[in-house]
Amino acid sequence: MATDKKEAAWKVRAEDGSVFGPASMATLLAWARDGRLAATHVISKDGTNWTPVASHPELAMDWIAEISPGKFYGPIHKDAMDELVRDGTIAADAPRYARTRTADEDPAALKGEIASLRSEMDALRADFVARASKLEEELAAAEAASADLKAQLETRDLEFEAERQGFKAAETRMQAELAKAGKKAETLAEQVRQDGGRARSRAADEARIAELEAKLSALEDTAKKAKAQSDAEVADVRRALRDAETQLQTEKEAFNRFRSEAQGATSRLKAMEIREESLRKLIQQISAVMNETTSATIEDAEVVNIK
Repeated sequence: MATDKKEAAWKVRAEDGSVFGPASMATLLAWARDGRLAATHVISKDGTNWTPVASHPELAMDWIAEISPGKFYGPIHKDAMDELVRDGTIAADAPRYARTRTADEDPAALKGEIASLRSEMDALRADFVARASKLEEELAAAEAASADLKAQLETRDLEFEAERQGFKAAETRMQAELAKAGKKAETLAEQVRQDGGRARSRAADEARIAELEAKLSALEDTAKKAKAQSDAEVADVRRALRDAETQLQTEKEAFNRFRSEAQGATSRLKAMEIREESLRKLIQQISAVMNETTSATIEDAEVVNIK
């Protein structure tokens, strides 16, 4: 009987300051299984030093449920968690976590992990920003170079077109001269025929005709060479333009691939940020439970409502 009284030494203080007990640790465990103990309750043997119920391993209040993104409920006993799931208070597909206790359980370890994750995320973000900025600069430089090359090619096209028009005008003039020379040759030939008795004049006229024919042939050769050279230069310019457009398209495709990779990296960063936020909130709740100094309430045979 004395042993029972000694075991029934624990008092429970509710959130509103009301105190229940004394009760044995076995009774407290039964209350935890029934869901009558919440993480906000504290217990004490002497009525002076109060500690959170979740800090006592013998009560097995180690289960936490994520009832909405970034919002957690617990820690409570597994049986109490199962009952809340059965009655629909907690969704059946809600993520649930079990705390792992160590000899010197300390949230500082989780804080260190979060700090490490944050440092890694910052490094990834900085690297991503640097790479994206560099590629943006390279793409801008490539587009500027392409635009400059296009402008030069357009200028060359205009120049070649002007030269082509010049050659065409020269060809027209030469054709006119040839027509005039032919007409003159015909006139001279007619004069030679009419002056058949004048051998010297005839020889001079024939020499003049030969000279005009040679000049006509030379003019035709010059026109053909000029046209061939102009066509070759135009073909070279068009080929250079096609090569430049192909290079620009390749660079754009490379940038689009990098942008897709960057979007994937951004998605991973966001996922890590969500995880960091969840861990941070979980640590805040655990710290609140571990450092609870305010009052908590317990009500017989009544499940604690989720807030």
